[in-house]
Amino acid sequence: MNLYVSLWHYDLAETFRQVLKFSSLQMLAEAELVVDDELQEFSPDWVEKYIAKCEHEVYLDWPFRHKFALFNRDDIVKFALPDVPLDAQYVLNLLAPLDWSVACFRALYGAWEGHGNRFDTPSFGDRHYSLGWGCAFKGYGYKRLVSRRWLDFGPWHLLHGPHDTTLVQFHDLHTDAETAKLQARPGHLRMADSDIGGYIRSDFRFTLNKGGLYFPEEKQLRVVVVDREVSQREMLEACAAVRYQALGPNQPLESACFVFTEAVEQAYEHLHELWLRQLQCRAFVDGVEQRIDQAYRAEPVKPEWVQRLQQTQSQG
Repeated sequence: MNLYVSLWHYDLAETFRQVLKFSSLQMLAEAELVVDDELQEFSPDWVEKYIAKCEHEVYLDWPFRHKFALFNRDDIVKFALPDVPLDAQYVLNLLAPLDWSVACFRALYGAWEGHGNRFDTPSFGDRHYSLGWGCAFKGYGYKRLVSRRWLDFGPWHLLHGPHDTTLVQFHDLHTDAETAKLQARPGHLRMADSDIGGYIRSDFRFTLNKGGLYFPEEKQLRVVVVDREVSQREMLEACAAVRYQALGPNQPLESACFVFTEAVEQAYEHLHELWLRQLQCRAFVDGVEQRIDQAYRAEPVKPEWVQRLQQTQSQG
């Protein structure tokens, strides 16, 4: 397959340097070098020269070869490699030694992106590719998620690699475009920028303004729930409040908690989704307020295509 990857990292320049070490990206004889939309000549020090000099982008392209490398100094590194084995574990092992935090893999199928047939997929923002056949996390990248627990319970196939890497595969890589779309859609919505998603964007926008009480000793935000439904969007915003310290430097946050003051059954109805996000859940049991999330446990329920891949993987 032709592998298209977008990578986010706090040191994009170093990520770009490492990407350029792929053997197929070192053959410069047929390549074009474009810096801030202007064609440039190669020199022995071209990498360091233009990483330091560019205002926006350095783009290395091999026309009609299905390979390129792009450095955007503010947002992203992207690259494409031709003729990569159609194997998610191979891709994860290929990327694992590099310095990156979040990766997105472009769709395999032109039918998802062609005119009149666009498969509207969510994304992580920051100029990432829209979610295609997979995404991956490493190190600091896990902090973009509502919790690591989220990874184990999604409708996707999960693979682990060296250097603390995890790849989320959204569909069977050996199926047709339409079947792949049906398999991928639930995972796309559950992973990315949606009200039921588990990824916290760098430009996250708070929209609900539900508020809460600050408990300084626990460094905790507590949301009191009085006989109402708590949406998954509200849960996501609670996670984002902790992630981005929404209360300001004088009220640091280490956790968020939802306190159900009415029927305990209502708390249990929300417990699984709160637990997935590692949000605390408190309720009044026999008149005593207590946490009910600490003893909760669940087993992932996977779609048929994931079960099939897992079985094949275990037999291999």
